[in-house]
Amino acid sequence: MRDKGILFAHLLNDRSGSPRVLCSVIKALANENSILITSKSTDGFLNELSIEKKNIMSLMKMANKKYLKF
Repeated sequence: MRDKGILFAHLLNDRSGSPRVLCSVIKALANENSILITSKSTDGFLNELSIEKKNIMSLMKMANKKYLKF
């Protein structure tokens, strides 16, 4: 069983202010078990993080197929 980590989420991974602030927060608080859920953008601030990332669209597709329930 994994130790507890923090789940971070942001729907838009771009170069605007809120992903930049979240990036700073994640750098300060994340541990090796933390996960980031965000959009798949190759140019956002959140891409520079070295934590596990999950794509929000992939999770939504799984939810629609009832693999994941919210």
